[in-house]
Amino acid sequence: MGKNQRFLENLSVGALVQDPRDPKIMYLGTGEGYPNADAVRGVGIFKSTDGGNTWTLLPSTKKLNNFAFVQRLVFNPITNALFAATSTGLYRTNDGGVTWSKAILSSKIFDLEWSPAGYMLASSASSIFRLTNADSTTFTNLTNGANSGFIKNLARVEFNVCKNIHM
Repeated sequence: MGKNQRFLENLSVGALVQDPRDPKIMYLGTGEGYPNADAVRGVGIFKSTDGGNTWTLLPSTKKLNNFAFVQRLVFNPITNALFAATSTGLYRTNDGGVTWSKAILSSKIFDLEWSPAGYMLASSASSIFRLTNADSTTFTNLTNGANSGFIKNLARVEFNVCKNIHM
């Protein structure tokens, strides 16, 4: 965004996160990710390097369907990877948003949380996933199997994590 621009290109903000290593670096995800008849489409993910005074739309996310509806943005503080939960899946960047790779081959990701116990959880419409090891790139589906203990045919899952729970 140029110095003379006062407003962001899109006012539908679905997520905001601050880089744990540098509080001046922030990311803002646009679009209303929860399905409804009048959901506002986003334009991608914006980045600020000056504490939110100015914002730049990341070219790697600009007006792509993968980043039209960003639900959550979460940092993995161990690897410094940034994750974006979107309407088309979970994406990861290790280079500040220059490039992205798909972390979970699922459609819509509703929620994403980092646990102080050292793991990440993500949820889709029908599954809950766990990043098995903070340094890993592999998510395990916790809802697979007849004896998983999770309800089948979920529609939308959101959760919170507790520091003392280990899975």
